Amino acid sequence: MSSSLARFLCFFLIPGLLFPATLELQDGQRARVEMVEDRTDSLIVRQDGKLFRIPMEDIRDFQLADLPDSTARLPDRYEHRDTGAYREGRIGGFLFGGANAGPARETYPYGLGGGLFLEPHFARFSFWGFGFQGSAYVLPGERSRINAGSLFLYSYFDIKFSKLAYFYADLGAGGTYLQWLPADGRRWVPAATMALGWQGLSTDTIRLRFNLRAYYADKTDFSRPVIPVGLEIALMALY
Repeated sequence: MSSSLARFLCFFLIPGLLFPATLELQDGQRARVEMVEDRTDSLIVRQDGKLFRIPMEDIRDFQLADLPDSTARLPDRYEHRDTGAYREGRIGGFLFGGANAGPARETYPYGLGGGLFLEPHFARFSFWGFGFQGSAYVLPGERSRINAGSLFLYSYFDIKFSKLAYFYADLGAGGTYLQWLPADGRRWVPAATMALGWQGLSTDTIRLRFNLRAYYADKTDFSRPVIPVGLEIALMALY
């Protein structure tokens, strides 16, 4: 097609976006759509919130432009339901529990917490996207404790094995606000997080995720980093 080079450049220079486009079928109908994925044998597009899979042989022309007189509705026979982990946005919450693997583990041996996350809909790649996480956890000691509140921007990866199982991994950076009690010391410090896990037990609207999660908060407890590592259980709504 005449716009193949344009599609290629847009997808790889600006990944993860939905592009307005115009699709013309072999029967002359011209439809305004959003480009989702360019496959070898078909195009995956979205119109009015629904996914459609259009075989290449049924397409006369395709342009990454919002052209006039493009009011046709795509026929129902092209409707496409992809249950992959990457076809929806996710918003949810999680609980976390684990041990402190950092140098301060003798003083603060374990951590407990939870938080909220948002992973917006990214449509181009079947394995990649961005998310935002807000979390809080506490590391209790015998005579004191550390309270931590964190904000992270992270990149995640999904690999689909079946309708019920997806490998999941993420890596993020941000900041953690720490409070030492009873001394009431306070400090913002650089922080990071990463996870490896599995998500499944999914319906059309909800999904469970099980991760091995690690946090890193720098220069805490007299310059000793805190590194809680443990199990994270997340429940999310899909949109």
